[in-house]
Amino acid sequence: MRSHLALTLALVAAAAGCSDATPAAPAATPATPPPVTMPPVTTPPTTTPTPTTPRDNVTPGSATPVDPGSANGATPGATPLSDPAMNDGRIGRAARRLNVRQLRASLLNAVGVTWQQPRRILSADYASGYYDDPNADMLSLVALTLGQPDYNAFTSESIEPGAVFSKLVGDAARKACRDGITLDVARPATERILLRSVGVGDTLAANEAAVRGNLAYLVMRFWARDVRPNDPVLDDLIGLFRLASTAPATTTPVAAAGTPLDGWRAVCIALATDPLFLTY
Repeated sequence: MRSHLALTLALVAAAAGCSDATPAAPAATPATPPPVTMPPVTTPPTTTPTPTTPRDNVTPGSATPVDPGSANGATPGATPLSDPAMNDGRIGRAARRLNVRQLRASLLNAVGVTWQQPRRILSADYASGYYDDPNADMLSLVALTLGQPDYNAFTSESIEPGAVFSKLVGDAARKACRDGITLDVARPATERILLRSVGVGDTLAANEAAVRGNLAYLVMRFWARDVRPNDPVLDDLIGLFRLASTAPATTTPVAAAGTPLDGWRAVCIALATDPLFLTY
């Protein structure tokens, strides 16, 4: 009985102690973040672009002459040249030989034809192993010999002048000039390419003015040089025309007497085999 009473008193005391305890503080409320303020929108001031001043007052599409020596302090009117000591002894760019494509295009433009002649072409597409082409493009057939790459054994093009190039160019000029003169004779006078300002039968003795005028025209056509009919530059070509057009007939070898057409063929060959025609 006493032990039961003691247990009851102990429970009452424990309950009283719990009621006197200080209650726990409530959890703190998180602080409210400050409001985000946006910067005021500012409109950039309107600016009017400054008008540009034209570089010159020339009419659009016209050419303005430029002093070649004024840009680098050279003497006005003088074109500065490179130092030969820095360019293998040459002044300016070294001359380059025409490649095969350029040679064909140059002959076609100057003479009206290229180097064509009958040729037997080897080909596995034919049972005989070949076929005969009456107008074979000889420059294509000798292109590898003239330095054009085959992209098998070599890939870079050689444009070095040499004896083989000189020989093949001579062959091309002789055949092209012969065909060009023959075609000119068959054309109307207004459509001729080589005999532009001269008659087919005009000789130096009978019509020197026309011969000189046609020579000046051919020099411009082949060499892009503007010369007058009485320019001394034509003296060598005049002499060549005279010799070829008045050559006597021979028996060994058999050759007929020269005609004006022979003179023009000789002039054409001389123009087409000159370095002025074969280099640029």
